[in-house]
Amino acid sequence: MVLVHGTASSPARWAEMVNELLGDRAIASRYQIWLFIYNSGNPIVLSAMRLRESLQAVRRDVDPQGTDRALNQLVVIGHSQGGLLTKMMVVNSGNRFWSNVTQVPFDQANLDPETHDLASRAMFFKPQPYVTRVIFIATPHRGSFLAGNYVGKLGNKLINLPGGLAKTAAGLAKVDRDGSPARDPDRP
Repeated sequence: MVLVHGTASSPARWAEMVNELLGDRAIASRYQIWLFIYNSGNPIVLSAMRLRESLQAVRRDVDPQGTDRALNQLVVIGHSQGGLLTKMMVVNSGNRFWSNVTQVPFDQANLDPETHDLASRAMFFKPQPYVTRVIFIATPHRGSFLAGNYVGKLGNKLINLPGGLAKTAAGLAKVDRDGSPARDPDRP
């Protein structure tokens, strides 16, 4: 069981639930509880990518041969924004996220290798076969009315992207919306 916290929170928010779950012998005998931590100020696709890659890495580390059946039956529980990350473990996004950035097909985008790699990992999701159940707690599947109010707008202005992500965002911004790769005027 993997617990994914919500916006402006941390795994500590799950403490009471973890204590209750582990106090139930039927649950404690069948489940191991893992907690995922992420910076909730980062874009959801980036945090979802990190959740997916973290789960893949821990599965490789814990069970290199892939023989532990329990690791192929993960239950992921997400609260609030964590539910949006959780949802990304079981959906096929196709090119929907990429299409929100540009109409240039991904394989034709003029991106440096680092930006291309990050964009391919963060914008294209497929269901993870080892996640067999997802549970959402107060998840804003259709967005949040708070995003457009004063507090939400102020929060957007106060959140800064990490350096590497800011560079990636700048690289993606260079892709024109008219269908042609953007050309850097400083490069031949």
